[in-house]
Amino acid sequence: MKRFILLFTLLLSLPALSAETTDSTSKKPEVDYLLRLDMRGDVNLYFDQKGEYVKQNSGFRGTYVILKFDLNVGEHFSFNYRQRLNKITFDQSFFDSFDFLSAQWKFSNGLFLKAGKMASLLGGEEFDMYVLDVYYFSEGLNFGYASFTWNAAAGYTTPDKRSTLTFSFSESYLRDINHKGIFGLNLHWTANYGPWVPTWSVNFHQGHHNDWVNTFSIGNKFQFDRFKFYVDLTERTPLKEYTFMQDFSLVGQFFYSFLQNKSLTISLKGAWDRNSHSTDPTTFNCEGMPYMYFLQPGTSIFTLSGGIEFWPIEWIRLHLMAGHSFGTAPADVAFGFPPGTTQAMIGMTLKLPLLPLPSFLKKK
Repeated sequence: MKRFILLFTLLLSLPALSAETTDSTSKKPEVDYLLRLDMRGDVNLYFDQKGEYVKQNSGFRGTYVILKFDLNVGEHFSFNYRQRLNKITFDQSFFDSFDFLSAQWKFSNGLFLKAGKMASLLGGEEFDMYVLDVYYFSEGLNFGYASFTWNAAAGYTTPDKRSTLTFSFSESYLRDINHKGIFGLNLHWTANYGPWVPTWSVNFHQGHHNDWVNTFSIGNKFQFDRFKFYVDLTERTPLKEYTFMQDFSLVGQFFYSFLQNKSLTISLKGAWDRNSHSTDPTTFNCEGMPYMYFLQPGTSIFTLSGGIEFWPIEWIRLHLMAGHSFGTAPADVAFGFPPGTTQAMIGMTLKLPLLPLPSFLKKK
């Protein structure tokens, strides 16, 4: 705990120092682009439950290398491509390295059709955030989900463009190398009502044993001039043995921006991931695992993390983050943030436009 307090003392002291020494002309990138290359690298420090430094879990890591291409032609057609160049695919298929490979057609009455590889239609701000902007995921998102799936979707956007409802038929977000021919149904709602930005969903997806899993997610973000925060609640249950709030994740995070151009931001994040289902072996399936594809029964993990982000110039972001977890969990399950461990990282993110958006494609 002393390590944790020292790390956060350092993090919270940086905004005052930077406010005195930083040129306030730096700003976050807002230029339109067709093609962009995003990269993030981190130097990680990992301390186990005894407070001992673990070398094999520490050191430099090239976390992400992502190529993005976004094209909008007129008011109706759009195409999105995003590929992780550093990703090793689970079945050696070239298409598994794609996050997005989708096309959308918008009709003049607000209806739209969309098909291709896209983000799974799950609610919650944490899931919706760009992966480069999340440093420590909640354990509920570390387990089970295929974040990007092939979808055929139809939806409607209200005339004021503030609210969008989408229905899709997709691959199951529980697919893996041994279970590919399984599917899911998704209903997803997102809106922007000034300070309040909700992202909600109801999902029914096939599991590995002719079973179905229901996920219900309620994400609410509130944003103001320099301050924003979100609170997500995601509840998961097998339909065969329907329960309520026995397997869930509760996540919240706040951000506060300094300087005139908001190029300096501090954040604090908390997550509670819990599965209180019975660990009685009679409830196990034929493979010897509980009917849970996410958190295993007996898990109750609290994670507190936070840090600072700073844009010294356009396209470059520096970050310093730290976190600590506590709680209980099955000893034989690997977690992203095992209970009792402390982690810290310092790193840099580059968001480099490679091909600016031509003037004739810019929206007037």
